[in-house]
Amino acid sequence: MNGNKARVTITVIGGILLGLLVISAGCSSTGGNAPTTAAITTPVTTLPPAATSASLVETTIIPVTTTPPPYQVYTDPTYPLTMDYPAGWVYNQPGNFTMEDYGKMTRNIANFYSPNATQVTYRTFSVDVDPSPGSDLEDYFNHATVALGKTYDPLTVTRHDAMYTVSGYRAYRLDFTKPDNTNEIVVFTITPDNVGYIFTYNAMEDADFQTLMHSVNITSVAAATTNM
Repeated sequence: MNGNKARVTITVIGGILLGLLVISAGCSSTGGNAPTTAAITTPVTTLPPAATSASLVETTIIPVTTTPPPYQVYTDPTYPLTMDYPAGWVYNQPGNFTMEDYGKMTRNIANFYSPNATQVTYRTFSVDVDPSPGSDLEDYFNHATVALGKTYDPLTVTRHDAMYTVSGYRAYRLDFTKPDNTNEIVVFTITPDNVGYIFTYNAMEDADFQTLMHSVNITSVAAATTNM
């Protein structure tokens, strides 16, 4: 009887031990095969500092350049005449009385010379004054034309303009070619003060001639008095 109880006890104890071994083995197996959770590392992006409004504006320094005017102003010290002449040209004021090729004794008050005097394109613009021209511009012009024809024989007239004006005054213009095939333009006018002005250009008409002539301003005391 006691022997049977002992066997039962051993059997129970053995079953308990066997169960504990099975449970222990299961826990050990589960712990060894369980997946390991990897640590997730989030990359850190370093952003540049926020741009300010000042850093977005580019500062550009533009040097200040002075462009010389294309023309200069000439004012005669004796006669009431002002005019423009091209920058780079030079002038002189002889002031001497000479017999001109148009047959009149006049005073040469100003000569303007273009640059590059040795080149073919060299030009001159002269201003003469006749202090006693008479009052008949047409007669004065006809006399001058005859004298030019004698000086440059044969004279080829390329333009004869009796409707020209200088500073608002009636004028006569004569364009011609000399025997040596050079060209010349002569403009005559007589102001209400009975002063004759003669303008001579030793070339054909161009932009410089137009500016020179159109800029001429002659102040007439007699004309100012008449218009009052």
